[in-house]
Amino acid sequence: MPAPDLTGVLAKLSRAENHVQTLRDETDDFLAQKPPPWGYRIETQPETGKCVRYIVKAVIEEPPQPHWALIVGDAIHNLRSALDHLAWELTRKRARGRYTAFPIYDDECEFVVLAKRMLGGFRPEHRAFVEGHQPYRWGENIAMHPLATLRRLSNLDKHRVLVTATTATTQHWVGVDNARLTFETVETGPLAHDAEIMRFLACPEGDTPPMGVHAGLTFHVGLSEDPGDRSVTETLGFMLTYIRYTMIDAYFNWNLVPPDMHSPLERR
Repeated sequence: MPAPDLTGVLAKLSRAENHVQTLRDETDDFLAQKPPPWGYRIETQPETGKCVRYIVKAVIEEPPQPHWALIVGDAIHNLRSALDHLAWELTRKRARGRYTAFPIYDDECEFVVLAKRMLGGFRPEHRAFVEGHQPYRWGENIAMHPLATLRRLSNLDKHRVLVTATTATTQHWVGVDNARLTFETVETGPLAHDAEIMRFLACPEGDTPPMGVHAGLTFHVGLSEDPGDRSVTETLGFMLTYIRYTMIDAYFNWNLVPPDMHSPLERR
């Protein structure tokens, strides 16, 4: 059995990687501007018992560049297309057709029922390879699976432009001298100008030395549709690395697919 021709698959992944690098370079330069395009300010409110409430708000001087959303969409398209190219190469020639595609499912039952037509021309070991990388195999962590993220973002980008956004990360810090902190809110999603990012109460632990509080945080360019503490380039890079190395290299170059992995399509 000849090895599948992965030329088109790797070309699509290479194109996606170029888009990710372009986006990384542009967003890094954007955030490194002087003065910075994004920042924060801290407001304080006196409370009882010499306590002070600190409110950290976003200061957005310049919005994300509109064309970044198009670069993101192109990268996602190439990643999804690479998987469909792979499915085409793994399908026997006489079985290739309109339903040939790489299935991605969060539910095993849906995979068994709906993926059968897509994988009808696959050899058993190739069907097991596809099943082994389905998001539902991650159990409670399905939403974190790189292919689940790819499917969701790809479906969104088919109908509208994905939106890059100002995003505060969970990499916040608060330094204190002689103070006890109680955090009330920490927002990590997309932000607009003057949006509240963090709120906490600081109370002195004694009379001396005077209470001191120093707060800070970092920003990155994220996706409005992908809330969390990852930048858009980290999200894209995560999916790219998974497909290129965890899937392609592990299976076709290193033979790392467990020998006891059997597709549910074979079991039923």
